[in-house]
Amino acid sequence: EIYTLSLHYALPISFSNEVSERWLSTFRGRVGYARDNWLLYATAGGALANVTSSIVAPVGTISDQQWHWGWTAGGGVEFKLNQDWSAKVEYLYVGLQDKSYFNPAPSPAFPSNQRLHLDDHIFRVGVNYKLPWNVLDSFFKR
Repeated sequence: EIYTLSLHYALPISFSNEVSERWLSTFRGRVGYARDNWLLYATAGGALANVTSSIVAPVGTISDQQWHWGWTAGGGVEFKLNQDWSAKVEYLYVGLQDKSYFNPAPSPAFPSNQRLHLDDHIFRVGVNYKLPWNVLDSFFKR
């Protein structure tokens, strides 16, 4: 009789993936309703983000960086504190285009064609300063 012993051992292989939005710019207009020192407004426009995706694997690390265009919409409330200063609370939704990363992968040891769907929900509180535009009068009178 012949006895065969087979041992199957799967090596633990782990990948970690990190996606970072390095920066985000929005180009927006706003329209609203003003009463006394209050402004209630809606805002919308375009967005541009720089996004990096990195994969760490047992064989090394790879990164891919891409630009994402998109759109943004939101609203807020602004209160005039005095002649030059105002304070605001604002919410923005940002929807960025889907893109594929690591397509093709630089090596068969890495996963490829990773599709990213990016949405941002931004809530912010801010203070605004109105620039004194008459400072530029001497420049334009030349």
